[in-house]
Amino acid sequence: MITLNSLEMASVILWSILAGFFYLFGSLFVRQSIKYREEPRVKILALVGLFLILDGVSRMFHPVMWLLFDPSLQALFFYISQIAFIAALIAIAFYVEREIFPASRYAITIALVIGEILYIINNYFVTYKELFSDIIAYIMGGACLLIILLYIRLAIKSTGKPRRDAMYIVIGIFFFAGTYVASVLEDIGYTVAFIGVITAIFAFISLPFLLKGFHLSL
Repeated sequence: MITLNSLEMASVILWSILAGFFYLFGSLFVRQSIKYREEPRVKILALVGLFLILDGVSRMFHPVMWLLFDPSLQALFFYISQIAFIAALIAIAFYVEREIFPASRYAITIALVIGEILYIINNYFVTYKELFSDIIAYIMGGACLLIILLYIRLAIKSTGKPRRDAMYIVIGIFFFAGTYVASVLEDIGYTVAFIGVITAIFAFISLPFLLKGFHLSL
């Protein structure tokens, strides 16, 4: 482990707490889906739980372990983090396509699975590394945008409680997506630690909206 400055320590602490919340609430979603498995809508909430758990794993590798351990391990930690994040997107995309937009025939989920495979093999095909990276970025960005648009569409077309739930999810996903979009700040000179603190704030804002919209029951 390396010595951290105050900003790096703040980022590590905030994201360690958030990862703990993701594990906790993700496990509660899985528990809820098992407890009420006779209800189809509730049963599939295990996918929401899996999404939160996998994102918690992703964040523990980057930025937490990325900041804590020797720089020689940073590339490996980022690689594992991205694999976990794409897996989290696959879980939430499958949920959305099954519950909100079955007409898609799981096209978003399939695209993300392809993106996951490309990312895993990306390091072993140096000749196509840049091409694969571009394809993966488009797949991930497109999937996130489509999920948000599907919930906006649901909010517009529905009324009452379904509309409120959809709006909660739209707000939650918007701030959640911001935790990843903010990574572009690194390209203009901001440190991982600074970005980690900013994105942690976004994540703390997003979590209550997601829990409310997806109806976590304790």
